[in-house]
Amino acid sequence: MNEKSQSFKKVCGKIHAASVIFLALEILFGVIYLLGVTGIDTMWTGNIWETIPELVRTVTMLLMFNYVRLIFGQLRKSETPFLPEVPRRLKAISYTLIIGGWTYWLSGFIMDALQYFAAIPRIVGIDISAATVFGFMFFMFGCVIWGISYIFARGCELQQESDETL
Repeated sequence: MNEKSQSFKKVCGKIHAASVIFLALEILFGVIYLLGVTGIDTMWTGNIWETIPELVRTVTMLLMFNYVRLIFGQLRKSETPFLPEVPRRLKAISYTLIIGGWTYWLSGFIMDALQYFAAIPRIVGIDISAATVFGFMFFMFGCVIWGISYIFARGCELQQESDETL
């Protein structure tokens, strides 16, 4: 095994470990949000309407980190990044971010409108207006990753052609 291959596997292993940690943190945040809705005093205690955007964000991030975990868990054992599962999982990440970002943006927009027009009180800890900004960013990152998934799909085709030629 050459030095570049070892370095590739080492980096993939570190990214895999980080994604597992972030996945666990998102699960913890989700539990804290839900406990806050039930009335247990947390730093994000509030009603369900104010917590909906954050739960949408949490679910989006849970799915994304899980796909990242799956991708890099497989890559750390592989000699090449051009595996058939990688572009499929990258597309899944992109769809998750696009749909989750749009939903996050929409829920934040609706909560802002409700707070303004229906006088729902704003709580400390959940910044609804940030949902619109981060929702748009999720959407844009999803679009970029969607493009990258097509690059990886083409790389897989070239890898297969190269393997068949040898």
